[in-house]
Amino acid sequence: VTEPRYTWFRTLRAAHVVIAPVRYNEEQMTVELLESGTCTIAFPYGAQGPRTAGLSSDYQRMLKQLFLNYDQSLPWAKSTVRPLKKAADPYPFDYNQKVYTFTVGDGHGGYNEMTVKENGVIKLPGNQIKRLFSEDSALIGMSRVALYASPKGGLPMEASPIGGIPAGVREVPLIRHDANVNNKVDDEDYFLAYVTGLSDWYYDTTKKDFVFFVDPYGDNRPYWLALKSSGSGATMGKYRQPSVSPDAPDTMDAFTNRIIFKQSELKFQKVSGGIPVDEDALGFVWFKLTSSYPLFKMPLDLHWCDTTGSGSIKFVAFDWKDATVTVDAFVGGDSVCTNCQMDTEYPIRRWGDKNLRMVMTNPLTTYYLQLDHIEVKYPQHLNAARDTLNMIAFSKLDTLPVPMTYRLSRMNDKKVWILRIPDNEDSVMLVDTVSNADSYVGSDLMNAGARYAVCNEAGFIRLDDAAFTRPERTQAREYIGSNLRNIENESDYIIITKPQFFTQAKRLAAHKKGHGFGSPLVVSVNDIFTDFSGGNVDPTAIRNFLAFAQRNWKNGDRLDYALLMGSGHYDYKQVKTGEPNIVIPAEVTGYSYPFSLGIDCTDDYYAYLGTNDTSAMSLSIGRLPCANENEAEAMIDKIIETEDTKKADWGSWRNSALLVADDDMQGSREDLIRGDFGHHASSERVAAVMDALRPSMDMRKTYLFDYAWTSNWEKPEASRAIINEINSGVGYVNYFGHGSETYWTDEH
Repeated sequence: VTEPRYTWFRTLRAAHVVIAPVRYNEEQMTVELLESGTCTIAFPYGAQGPRTAGLSSDYQRMLKQLFLNYDQSLPWAKSTVRPLKKAADPYPFDYNQKVYTFTVGDGHGGYNEMTVKENGVIKLPGNQIKRLFSEDSALIGMSRVALYASPKGGLPMEASPIGGIPAGVREVPLIRHDANVNNKVDDEDYFLAYVTGLSDWYYDTTKKDFVFFVDPYGDNRPYWLALKSSGSGATMGKYRQPSVSPDAPDTMDAFTNRIIFKQSELKFQKVSGGIPVDEDALGFVWFKLTSSYPLFKMPLDLHWCDTTGSGSIKFVAFDWKDATVTVDAFVGGDSVCTNCQMDTEYPIRRWGDKNLRMVMTNPLTTYYLQLDHIEVKYPQHLNAARDTLNMIAFSKLDTLPVPMTYRLSRMNDKKVWILRIPDNEDSVMLVDTVSNADSYVGSDLMNAGARYAVCNEAGFIRLDDAAFTRPERTQAREYIGSNLRNIENESDYIIITKPQFFTQAKRLAAHKKGHGFGSPLVVSVNDIFTDFSGGNVDPTAIRNFLAFAQRNWKNGDRLDYALLMGSGHYDYKQVKTGEPNIVIPAEVTGYSYPFSLGIDCTDDYYAYLGTNDTSAMSLSIGRLPCANENEAEAMIDKIIETEDTKKADWGSWRNSALLVADDDMQGSREDLIRGDFGHHASSERVAAVMDALRPSMDMRKTYLFDYAWTSNWEKPEASRAIINEINSGVGYVNYFGHGSETYWTDEH
């Protein structure tokens, strides 16, 4: 099972995991089908507070009461709201006012001044507000206290009377505690804010800490603390209790007991003079069982749960008063436990209607129990689509590794997956995905034996539903001479190069032969010119050769890959330069882009083999831009080290992707590529495709509009973020944006 990737399921916070359908039994050397497992669901405090609840909900009514700047706080919960261009906004306060800048995050995961914990909730005490601004409490209204941050991470240290602030600097939502209900800042008052640049937070009951999608691009984030000018900004008058009515059925005290925040018994430790000191912190409470509210009810949303089946349930308390507090619990009308103990797993005989009820049986005035979360487990049966799981085992046939071919036939499914299980390795590798084909031919070195399993979308295919032809020794054709128009030629992977690179090209062909390709071939570019352009150096000859091979060679429709091995430039007649030109690129004219000069060099031309089709390539084209044999050898070594099942590093980096996108600005001007066609928009469309095809992929994003400019319109922090992401290990990097021969983007 993969590590959870946190996301949203409709309006609820969820974790996305991927479960592998098979497990390799090393002792029996067989593949076992996963038939059942245990589904575990933890219901935290936020389970009943979806983020998109309407204004009439308890959650939004709570926000309306507690946020000083409710209107300003709403955009923070929308992850799609991003500043797309640089602009100048007026300061939200007078330039001669006091403004304090403090930084959250020291890069070492430690504690910071005025913070409970790094990247979490900060508490701004009233006595410190008064001390910092040196004003009498009568002059500081609760609504004047304001906190500002920039998602881009850039804030000037002091205000200028004629200056401006970068676009995107916005007010941070504040929760206030007005102890005397006088709308004035007193010593015992305090403000709460979440300091990561975002405000949609939740409480992680396992880590006992406030958690959100923390800024992934840096270790620090600056904040402004200031007082608004008198009378400006959002005000809400005195801190009033909501009236008891059909629209507001709860008093604020009852509401506090149910959902909101409280000053709790939870302690964090800080070090003062080398001595650990406990410091009060803040914790969210889901439900508080008291003498006034002794009953808690909740429907358990258990997907694909057999209501007649069994399971278990566990209750976890955040805090309780007096160890003699007793609670009884019921599920589906049946008793689960009497005098239930916290952190204890209780069996469930049947789930019934899946409604949970908890009752406090000794509701004395001073007793209470604060519920943190509930954990339930129930079995989940996975039905196999076929009766039998079959696998073909190919034994070791020779003392030395030799290429062996095998054939899978009688496939009638639209899509089939072929899995390979290496000998004595607890792993399953996807060899290929075959669509709408009756048969498939593969190859393997068979140096340590191999086992294969085949499945479709419904399950594993039985042996009598598909046939394997046992492997036979084959002699891999490593090079084809100048008979390229022979229709008996066959290849699914062509390497085009010059004779000087034949040694390394043959190494690559042999490697590909042993890793899923049926007949990789090395073709001399000189032979292509001989057979398709009368010996003249002409880029169109390369395209015509590939089109001929795909249309006329044996099984030519399986030619899906072409590799150009060697560097090149379009000046193949060497009018302006004498640099080596191993495999020339093509020239495409009339490219309709406002900044284009009308001429572009590209290898894509060789892959468009249809007569009128310009929308899709007919095969995948790539290039190894090596200038000499040493570079070629180094590149082939890296490919083998990446793909060879015995040498490769199969770490988590292979399942990581980095998406980089330029911003929508060219210096101080807006880019003509923007809106729905902007670079970040294109990258998001790619991300959606990747998420649909490979939902377990760990996608990371570095978009330039998240970063601040320097005075010369550069973004060095973006460069550092990209380098750090790549150095931490990624399998794929995709970039949308402008560039040149020396750097990406006009911001360098």
